Amino acid sequence: MSYGPSDFGSVLQGVGSWANAIAIGFAAVWGAKTFKNWQKQKITEKRMAHAERILVATFKFRNALNYVRSGPNAAELRVALAELGHLSGEPSEHLYRQAVSICYKKRLDQTWGDQVAFHDCIPMAVALFGLPMNEPMQELSDQFRRLHFYVEAHSLRRELHTPEFEQEIQFAMHFGKSPGQTNEMDDKVEACIAKIVETCSAALKYPEG
Repeated sequence: MSYGPSDFGSVLQGVGSWANAIAIGFAAVWGAKTFKNWQKQKITEKRMAHAERILVATFKFRNALNYVRSGPNAAELRVALAELGHLSGEPSEHLYRQAVSICYKKRLDQTWGDQVAFHDCIPMAVALFGLPMNEPMQELSDQFRRLHFYVEAHSLRRELHTPEFEQEIQFAMHFGKSPGQTNEMDDKVEACIAKIVETCSAALKYPEG
């Protein structure tokens, strides 16, 4: 059997077809890998961007909560007492408690934007970082609701409360504690923030490889 130039040409055509097929397959695999890498990078960048947003909102939230719980100054109290019709002299304890509650409510209103900004981060935080982020963020968000409850209770007469509940009100309305004491709201806030920071800090690091 002999082979002519036409046969040799057919062989080259076959080799060329196989080479084209291999090249196309390689391009498809490379393209898919490139797309997956691009997709992974975009998800990582989105997680990083939202982690940064959560951290900023979290610390603004804590600062807002501390601002409210730092208590009113003398000027704020004078204005609140005037609103209650007391313009001079020493106010009664009940009137003073009402004035203090008015000051707290004004501060709660002033920080409403920071409260909403933090709460708005929760859905995407859960979507990107999973359900473990839901508990600390929801619990932290609830602290303003709890504070509002205690502020309302503070406006009532002291004798309507048990000594234990009165102490609970005071701890909720003021951050910080004396040696040997515990402040439930302080502890909850710091525990929630620690969990949020841990998750967000990990997300702000580019994965190796």
